Amino acid sequence: MKHILYRIFGLIFMLAFCAGFSLAQVNTSGGFEDATPGTKTGSDIPNWFLGLDGGSDGIFTIVQDDVMEGVSALKFDLLQIGTNSWDVQIINLEFPVEGGTQYIYSVWIKADVEGTIVNFTVGNPSYTEWGRMGQVSIGTDWQEVTFQFTPPAGETVGRAPIHFGEAANAGLLPVAYWIDDLQIVSGAVDVKQDNQLPLVYKLSQNYPNPFNPTTTIEFSIPKANNVRLVLLNVMGEVVKEIASGNYEAGNHRVTLDGSSLATGVYFCRLEAGNFADIKKLVLMK
Repeated sequence: MKHILYRIFGLIFMLAFCAGFSLAQVNTSGGFEDATPGTKTGSDIPNWFLGLDGGSDGIFTIVQDDVMEGVSALKFDLLQIGTNSWDVQIINLEFPVEGGTQYIYSVWIKADVEGTIVNFTVGNPSYTEWGRMGQVSIGTDWQEVTFQFTPPAGETVGRAPIHFGEAANAGLLPVAYWIDDLQIVSGAVDVKQDNQLPLVYKLSQNYPNPFNPTTTIEFSIPKANNVRLVLLNVMGEVVKEIASGNYEAGNHRVTLDGSSLATGVYFCRLEAGNFADIKKLVLMK
């Protein structure tokens, strides 16, 4: 699955370069590459805090045998949910931000139990939230959680907690989670301003994902072609045609409105000439 990450962020950075945007990652140690393997507690991992309301609520371990990117990932064995959703959490600690600047949040996660709930937030050290992706259903395959946020004017420092202590998880314990490659990147990429033609066909992962009720899908085609972008259910049946027709060479962005669809897993399929690709989407209402 690592190639998915490289394709997505490779496209983002390529588009940013071509469009003249300056993207910069503002958080550090998001991939746990600075941590040594083994069991961790408290502030053992550089730029992270591992928070539990009791010593028996979970076990944090840096592993190198199941990672999304690089050589290390964080494994978290959730044993108890605590008294509220933020009692059991991990926090990527303070990083610099500029008020009024837009940022992209991205992290990869999976679990050994299907359907547990995790909350992802960003805010200041005084616990004021600037953005969140809440009530995310976690599957057993690596999935990206991403959203955009803008700190208010005057804010200079951010922190990014991930909360595991949802009451809905109580009946599913114990649960093992793997977390990797948390990135907070400054600068929003607007592909409509990219004047350079892409070199290859690409279908990017939608964002946000999971979503409710709208999400953005971006794709690139190196030459004019007839394009068909459809939404499929888990049976492979077309439930919605997102876009179709002849598209000029370039980078394109469309919005999927899922307000008429049921909560669940869907797949977005792009067909352009002899090229075809598919991405997994999760609609959470």
